[in-house]
Amino acid sequence: MICLCWNCQGLGNPRAVRALRELIHSRKPDVIFLIETLVHVNKIEEIRIHIGFADAFVVDREGRGGGIAFLWKAPNMCSLLDYSNNHINVQVCDDEKGSRRLTGFYGYPDRSRRRDSWNLLRAICASSRLPWCCIGEFNGMLSPMDKRGRLDHPNWLLAGFRETISDCHLHEISIIGSCFTWERGRGAEAWVQERIDRAFASGEWLGLLLDAKL
Repeated sequence: MICLCWNCQGLGNPRAVRALRELIHSRKPDVIFLIETLVHVNKIEEIRIHIGFADAFVVDREGRGGGIAFLWKAPNMCSLLDYSNNHINVQVCDDEKGSRRLTGFYGYPDRSRRRDSWNLLRAICASSRLPWCCIGEFNGMLSPMDKRGRLDHPNWLLAGFRETISDCHLHEISIIGSCFTWERGRGAEAWVQERIDRAFASGEWLGLLLDAKL
């Protein structure tokens, strides 16, 4: 199963929709998790039909910001378990490998709400015993090596995120290519690169999908 996770920064822009179509053409995903859609459910439904996916679940934007969506290609491939403004949790139906759980997660960007993100992850973990994979933009870092540029990431944020991942018994899925997934000020003196997008999985999930890569 191929999962595509993308912070599209607004699907009301035709260029973003074209970029999504290009990603789908090149990556050929079975499941898509979209972050910061900035649109309502009717727009996601229009896009779903256009790209030929069977179904979707959408959490509408709040005011002018936010919005997340899960889309899956095959009929009856996924069923909704629960959701919030920051996550969508589905059960993946697989006759060959058995049912498992897939969560799309969007951590609060505001540092003052990071503990809310961590507590939400713990609650999602406790909600099911199915093999679990969690993908998304966590807005959290595990190590000082996850940031390059001005100002070190605060130790309390590093420690809090590491403790949360440990409490949830999750293992990080290896990344291919550059480890940085976000940047600002490319080429300037204040250029900052960070790794805030990740994929984690339980030991049971990794046992089913031994070649999982990000």
